[in-house]
Amino acid sequence: MAVERAFVVPTRTDQAARRDLPAGTLFASRYEIIEPLGQGGMGQAFRAYDREVEDTVALKLLGAEVAADEDVI
Repeated sequence: MAVERAFVVPTRTDQAARRDLPAGTLFASRYEIIEPLGQGGMGQAFRAYDREVEDTVALKLLGAEVAADEDVI
């Protein structure tokens, strides 16, 4: 049986204040927000369209208190 390999895109961490991202917002000059998926103790998750890889992705934004902790990052 053949094993499929996942397509992995390297990520980076931007330490910016969390903000509202309504549908249609372009985030980081790459991700077009489609809709919010949820929110929890570590941050917010969105369905977004990644213009660079031309596919729909899940985008998780960490809360400011989490993103400021170098050990967590």
